Amino acid sequence: LRCRIDLGNANDELAKRAQQFRVIEKRLLVRLKDRNPAPLQNLELLIDGTYSQLGGLATAVESAQAQLRFFSVRLASGTRLLLLLLKLRFSLDEEDSSLLEAHLSPLIDDTPDQGWEERTAAALTYLLRTGLAKAGKEGAPATTQTL
Repeated sequence: LRCRIDLGNANDELAKRAQQFRVIEKRLLVRLKDRNPAPLQNLELLIDGTYSQLGGLATAVESAQAQLRFFSVRLASGTRLLLLLLKLRFSLDEEDSSLLEAHLSPLIDDTPDQGWEERTAAALTYLLRTGLAKAGKEGAPATTQTL
């Protein structure tokens, strides 16, 4: 979650600097296009500084993306290991283990709005509220048909 937030902040800052660069570039082009060019009033220094900030921010975004990919792979590996251990410890058959894997997914495909954490929390909450609650009311153990 922290990596996604950092990546979003870096992308926002990069977008702001890119917008600033475009505005400065337009002003500079307008001044140079005139027949009687007005003094640049240090616009060249401002565009150089903004350009260097853009480079630094682009590097920060790339670093944040690499860090997010690294932690995504670790999370997927840990989730697969947890699912395997649960299957072995509780002697789950293929149907039950696939049901658990559907709700505790090892697939990590984060979007800016919703990540693995939110999807998994929603899926497990749904599983606990619907499938396991129905099984408890009936007095029978939870089966895959009730889930």
